[in-house]
Amino acid sequence: MVPPDPTSPAALQAAGPGRARQAIVLAHPDHSRPDTADAYLTLAYVYWQAGQPEPAIATLEQALAHHAPDRDVRIRLGLYLAESHANPGRAIALLEGMSAEDVEAVN
Repeated sequence: MVPPDPTSPAALQAAGPGRARQAIVLAHPDHSRPDTADAYLTLAYVYWQAGQPEPAIATLEQALAHHAPDRDVRIRLGLYLAESHANPGRAIALLEGMSAEDVEAVN
């Protein structure tokens, strides 16, 4: 049996009210490819939408630790750190090194 694609719209759709557990299972990163960012970004988004900022942030930290491509991970992590008030200073530090021409990072 082929596992579900963690980056599929099904994982995001399952994040609806009362369905966070199903979405988390669907979105969990594929441990055979821990260096890909999509599964981490999806799982972090599912946690965030479920009102769970701590595991969302931890998931993105794990992505960076596993050397997942970091542009989108850094932007999302910075956003979550700032919006959750978990560590706004770290959010700024994460985004400071990014290109001033990168509109997403600047916002």
